[in-house]
Amino acid sequence: MRQAEADHRHARSSRSLKLHAEVWGPCTLWTRPTTPLPSRVRSLSSVKVFWPDKDALEGHLKRYVASLLVREEVVDVYLCGSWAKGTHTVASDVDLLILINDRAGSATQKPRDRMPTYLPDSFPTSLDLFVYTVSEARRSPFVRHMLRTGTPFPHSEAEGADSRPGGKLS
Repeated sequence: MRQAEADHRHARSSRSLKLHAEVWGPCTLWTRPTTPLPSRVRSLSSVKVFWPDKDALEGHLKRYVASLLVREEVVDVYLCGSWAKGTHTVASDVDLLILINDRAGSATQKPRDRMPTYLPDSFPTSLDLFVYTVSEARRSPFVRHMLRTGTPFPHSEAEGADSRPGGKLS
């Protein structure tokens, strides 16, 4: 392998340690290294099963969403997917829909390109963010479905958030 190719691969791999993008159909999943949560251990005859502590994970989620809700451009945050339905398992990720005001979203910027701006520095499990402006949400069948099936994060329970109306976490 030529030195230029090796340098390019090294530069690309070192950048991926900070922020990694995976393309899943029309969406891009941006991830950063996670911080492990305290976990419970259940022993079976020869197998140990680890799963995140639900209370600790919900605490991390509330603090993260509170940090989003104090941002001027964030209109609302919805918990979606299996955590919103109460069907989450040990392998479930957390899906969040973040609605921002139309002024904050560039007309040329795609929703997936906004994700890095809203990713936390660390989070104890996989986190999928869907960042849309209010007008994009009105036009998107995908987002309208998330709004129907998701749960608005309660603004009043979020630490440091104002008292805008919201729903229940779970």
